[in-house]
Amino acid sequence: MPNAPSDGATILLHPLLGWSFPQEYIVWRTLDNQLDWFRLQADEYVSLPTDEQGIIRSQVFPGLWLAVSALLSEEIATVLSVLQAGLAATEHQEFMQKLK
Repeated sequence: MPNAPSDGATILLHPLLGWSFPQEYIVWRTLDNQLDWFRLQADEYVSLPTDEQGIIRSQVFPGLWLAVSALLSEEIATVLSVLQAGLAATEHQEFMQKLK
């Protein structure tokens, strides 16, 4: 059974996940104005870091990109622009072809 990270918010969330164990999940901690994106690796959830541009890129769904600092500061135009760039990326197009 995978282990959840040890911060309080995630411990409360973990039982809600039941037995489905998603490959990735996001916790938006609105009181802290923080966002955590976790990936299941070797039966343990590890936090995915942002890149030098402040973007987290899904490892499960290629092209799913999230501009974390823009989201937290409510810069929705930037969030959507980064998402659109991810959906237009070659990696996302290749992923979509595999689904067909």
